[in-house]
Amino acid sequence: KKLHIVSGVGTNVITSARVTNGYSNDHPYYEGMIRETSRNFRIREVCADPAYLSRKNCSITEELGAQPFILPKVNTRLDFTMPEARYPRPLAWVRMVELWKNNREQFLQHYHQRSNVESTFSSMKRKFLPYIRSKSETAQFNEMLCKVVCHNLSVLCMAMFELNVNLKFERI
Repeated sequence: KKLHIVSGVGTNVITSARVTNGYSNDHPYYEGMIRETSRNFRIREVCADPAYLSRKNCSITEELGAQPFILPKVNTRLDFTMPEARYPRPLAWVRMVELWKNNREQFLQHYHQRSNVESTFSSMKRKFLPYIRSKSETAQFNEMLCKVVCHNLSVLCMAMFELNVNLKFERI
């Protein structure tokens, strides 16, 4: 199984998560997770693994008011062989790749924030074990999502006691 997450850079709270089979492509899950996150948080930048790289994902990120920093592959090109009439030129993609090609140092300063998500995964593995014990597929998915909930609860406790965040819960 594979866990896809969007996490904050300050507290490493997980704002959106998807569990998939380990062999499925990553980039189709990006849109749902980033849109879900944008409903509850103001996103300024999105730093993502190259597995999430696509012109569509860059455009979605800019549409939500954020700047994409998704590491392009070495052979990424800006020239387009697609007819403009059928496929509009993805300006978000062009801006991101131009920054990566022309100002690599600046791009990598922003992209380096992606290390926060690796810290989040590392923290979860240390606190809640790096493997899952469940046998059935449904139970495995649920166990991984429970680890996300437990992680967020530990982040919430840390924010309350170490960052002096006052929490107000709504009554339902």
